[in-house]
Amino acid sequence: FASVHCVAHRDYAARVIQLGEHPDTVHVVGALGIDQLSMTALKTRAQVEENLGIALSDPVFLVTYHPVTNGVSDALNEVTALVAALEAISEATVIVTMPNADPDHLVIIDVLRGAAERNPGRWLFSESLGQENYWSVMALASAVVGNSSSGILEAPSLKAATVNIGPRQEGRILSQSVVSCGATEASISDALQRAMAEEFRASLDAVTNPLGGAGAAKRILGVLENLSPGNLKSKVFYDQPGSQAKAERVN
Repeated sequence: FASVHCVAHRDYAARVIQLGEHPDTVHVVGALGIDQLSMTALKTRAQVEENLGIALSDPVFLVTYHPVTNGVSDALNEVTALVAALEAISEATVIVTMPNADPDHLVIIDVLRGAAERNPGRWLFSESLGQENYWSVMALASAVVGNSSSGILEAPSLKAATVNIGPRQEGRILSQSVVSCGATEASISDALQRAMAEEFRASLDAVTNPLGGAGAAKRILGVLENLSPGNLKSKVFYDQPGSQAKAERVN
């Protein structure tokens, strides 16, 4: 229904145009989350430890695991495999945040909270870290682990490694800082080791976020300020060059 489209990446723009939107109405502006991150004053390691009440002994893992809704999924087995892979790194500090409220979130919460209770002083289960604490931990983390979009969208801007588990983020543009894996203990363990490897960690210094830097909000405002409401007429399906389809008016 929208007549103007502001997207985060040129590949996403191409997908919107494939849906029949005219290229002149599609604008690549970057990701809004990066704007918010750029305006957030990150806390020091000492401040984070004081705020959370836990010592951050390396490696530090920031963990968020949401239910998978796009396809066949077994939340109990998946989160149990995740916990087993993390517990195998006995020296790690694991900061766990709540999943969203999709079906099976209670199963995930029970398993993760149980792991935190088994590992006092090394694991912390938090209902909400708050934005400043969350991104501050991300900046300090050895890896962002799970299937949250934050590991894909914001973590590359902090040059933080991401272990991206399962299919939940399929279709997104991935930075070189992202290590994707299956939702089994062996696959997760292998991905954690890859993310912590010396060569991989050295490569993070050169990482740039494929979604760009700050400024998405300003670019969106620029699009709106230059928009003439009189041009927002009934849309015509845009056929890409070479298409044999006949244009149809959409009312």
